[in-house]
Amino acid sequence: MYEIVPRSRASVAGIDAQVVDYLWSEPHCAEECSPAHILSFSLTAVPRSSRALYRGVTRDFEPVGKIVFMPARTEMIGACDGGMQTVMNCRISEDRFETLMGQRCRWSDGELRMGLDLSGEDLVQISARLTREIL
Repeated sequence: MYEIVPRSRASVAGIDAQVVDYLWSEPHCAEECSPAHILSFSLTAVPRSSRALYRGVTRDFEPVGKIVFMPARTEMIGACDGGMQTVMNCRISEDRFETLMGQRCRWSDGELRMGLDLSGEDLVQISARLTREIL
């Protein structure tokens, strides 16, 4: 079980960005399958033992980093030891994402795993700037 406390939000065509506090029960396990792509940027420490797997793709849980990308319509199971976490979630509709990418994306198993822990400095800076704008 968990509680979500919204803090701030901004939207434009096909993109909805929101800063929220998650209050995770101890321990916690949840499933998500969104119709939109989700880029999550953790503004606080990632809860202890944060891990995830994609149903039907990976059999073992893998560590989750500060930035996670979850493709649309992809079932993810996440788990952690519980606690509080502040996150900026950016939901991008499939149509908007395809327009921005110039193509429809198909994700390999390796790409899905990489999306659990994105750490490129450009992405960190862009995510931080977007978060400041939303707040």
